[in-house]
Amino acid sequence: MRVSPGANTTDRHALRMAPHPCESPSPACNPSDGDGAPELTVVIPAFDEEQRLGATLDRIASYFAARAMRAEIIVVDDGSRDGTRHCVTRRFEKIPALRLVSFGENRGKGAAVATGVAQATGQFILLYDADSAAPIEELDRFLDGARRGAAILIGSRYATGMRAERNRIRSLTGRIYAGFVSTWLLPGIRDSQCGFKLLRKAAAKALFPQLRLSGFAFDAELLFLARHQGYSVVELPIAWHDVPGSKLRLFRDTMLMLRDTWKIRRLHRDPFWSTPDPDRAECGASLPAVSHPHVHEPE
Repeated sequence: MRVSPGANTTDRHALRMAPHPCESPSPACNPSDGDGAPELTVVIPAFDEEQRLGATLDRIASYFAARAMRAEIIVVDDGSRDGTRHCVTRRFEKIPALRLVSFGENRGKGAAVATGVAQATGQFILLYDADSAAPIEELDRFLDGARRGAAILIGSRYATGMRAERNRIRSLTGRIYAGFVSTWLLPGIRDSQCGFKLLRKAAAKALFPQLRLSGFAFDAELLFLARHQGYSVVELPIAWHDVPGSKLRLFRDTMLMLRDTWKIRRLHRDPFWSTPDPDRAECGASLPAVSHPHVHEPE
């Protein structure tokens, strides 16, 4: 299994501390203390997720506790206008391994995920949606595959053996987009967009700085680059149930995703696949690691 070297880039958006009454750090708040780096980092992009994020964080914390797993959770608030930020900060004491990065404006799901990955310290990195439409317990099977050497494991709502409860219109739209991606970009991949992906740290850190897309189509770009650079990509069926409150605007965002997916081949026509564009501003920042759950706000 080949891992291509990733070029380090410096984000033009420097981090600054934002004081908050819930943020008094202590050694217990550092998930990297003691035995070294955590085995797992969960990266959750969030935009106006006040209503759904809290239950997701609580369920993940319970999952960690039941398995005595050394892990961290990084929530990237993508310019939310509701109480998403407070939903996270009020859980700092209850969930010491929880961290928050806040954007002052909405930059897109791809940009949020890339920023979370840049901060991640775990051996494995889970990209997980804020609505927990796929139960976190599905991670057991994914970790087993990653420990056996797979670089990237992706959940599939369309693979044989999946158990999905989906809105008919969303399901139809998703299948149309998935069919386009499979035909144009990723033959054999049935579901590039599922919000449940597990990557080995080396693969994630090498691939994400190369992304050019900051919106919903970043998944397709990520998998496209992974394939061209020789990473193993394993697709697993996954349990899934749609949760009300999605921020995806079916028609408009699907059209934007189709446009961006069409651009991916052109964006990466350079044969030197491991060389990222140093001037890209949309996503993939390499941000300084932090050692406690302060809130960070890229300026």
